[in-house]
Amino acid sequence: MVWDFQTHALRVPLESLVTHPIAELTFVVPGLTAPGAGDLFRTTVLPGIVASDRVVAVVQRPNANVSFEIGLALGLGKPVLLLAWGKERPAWLEARPFGGLYVDSVESASELRVKAASSPCLRIDPGDVASSAARTLALCATMAEADACRQETSISAASWSELPATPFSFEDLDQLFVDVDRLVWTLAAYPDGSDDRDGIENTALAAVAGFFLGRKLRAMKALPSAEDWSNLQKKFVVLRSRSARPLADVTFFEWPWDTLAHYRAHLVQLTGHAPMIERPIATGKLTSSTPAAALKVRGLRFEAVRATKVTAAVFSALMLITCIGNSGRPPLNVWIGAAFVALLAGASTPLVVRGYQVARAALRRSSAPAADDS
Repeated sequence: MVWDFQTHALRVPLESLVTHPIAELTFVVPGLTAPGAGDLFRTTVLPGIVASDRVVAVVQRPNANVSFEIGLALGLGKPVLLLAWGKERPAWLEARPFGGLYVDSVESASELRVKAASSPCLRIDPGDVASSAARTLALCATMAEADACRQETSISAASWSELPATPFSFEDLDQLFVDVDRLVWTLAAYPDGSDDRDGIENTALAAVAGFFLGRKLRAMKALPSAEDWSNLQKKFVVLRSRSARPLADVTFFEWPWDTLAHYRAHLVQLTGHAPMIERPIATGKLTSSTPAAALKVRGLRFEAVRATKVTAAVFSALMLITCIGNSGRPPLNVWIGAAFVALLAGASTPLVVRGYQVARAALRRSSAPAADDS
């Protein structure tokens, strides 16, 4: 059974369930006694889920550890029963992949005892991990500092995939992961503070991350060896902001960060190179290729590229003005030639148009009659 250790009103009902078990059912509930030291995920949580016949998850507030263990159990092929502690279904269970999933509510030890034994479970039979899988999937929330992380990932790790924008359920995850070899989960601070625990988005993504790891572990057919764990650290990476609450289940896989530059450095290391990519300029009209390794000179590079393009547009205008001075009105091929030179040098269409406007104004001035001095 998995549960949020901070749901204090649930502790005594769970103790009753363990003390007076249901016929033919034995419940193992971690967290009822003082937790031990060390890596509890590898020594307690994972072996317990692997040895179980079914997993009962009792949820209330958004808790990424509990959600991760739900996904992990499903990825391992275990039947999972989801129970909500309280009268109403928690709002965070509407987030994908939980949306539409059957959730029963419990409010007492008696209800917990009955429903833990009889309520229907969700079970998924994950397929084999494809030997040709090579895609990296990036998981990241969309709010607060997570939004900046998403933007940085789209730049520094542009080849990585994201989850689809359309709704999906746990049943869809196996197909989504069919060609995914590595998952990088960004765990960013939730904007509304610690009262919401880990936040709705982080908690929902934790289930996706857990399913991926469970699927990898299931393919091993046995608990991982030391070498297996080392390999898994390369396939499952958690980039956790130091502002976010640490998750005991994924500490072993963490790459902590505290600034955007630190986060970017992790991305560069994970991609294995400093990629050259098209980075949008603030105006939305121009782009410049900026190497991720040249972070300190990005601003200088931008100014240099912009200056080059402005110069190109002015050069085209000067060509036209020169033609105007020599022949009165330049032929069409001169206009086309000037625009081509500007575009070839890297100027954008608006800058070429501006060059045309400058030349046209000069033409009007040159053709205007001289002013009468009298």
